Amino acid sequence: FPEQLSAALDFLKGSLDFDDLVFYERSAVEQKFCPVMSFPSLTDLPSVPVQNQLIDQVKSAGTVQTFQPPTVSALLEVFMLPWKDRASVAMIPLFQRENPRDPFPGFVLLTRLLDAHAFSTEMQLLLMSVSQSLADALSRHRRR
Repeated sequence: FPEQLSAALDFLKGSLDFDDLVFYERSAVEQKFCPVMSFPSLTDLPSVPVQNQLIDQVKSAGTVQTFQPPTVSALLEVFMLPWKDRASVAMIPLFQRENPRDPFPGFVLLTRLLDAHAFSTEMQLLLMSVSQSLADALSRHRRR
């Protein structure tokens, strides 16, 4: 799974013009989301509690949400990301609607250094279509 995820995320990074990415997976045992992979590679990222206002907002919306970092800076603090001065942040929810016990197994955070309007409607639609493939891969991985 890590190799496949790395290849998929690397392809995304090369295809879609964003600067940073972190893939989070919900822990099977604890009520938290754990960072699985990041581009560029980051170490010592903390887990994030399942009960989080930003995550709840994205989960409730049911689709990609974009934010201007100054408007959500307090909510982003829990992620302890080293990214400073980013123009925009997007959170992509990964849903498994067919699994009522675990319908939200993860999410992806993306950032853009420049262009606060980088996550256009078209890009958000593309990210949501990719999110289903990522959610399916995560589901297969979790069943193993």
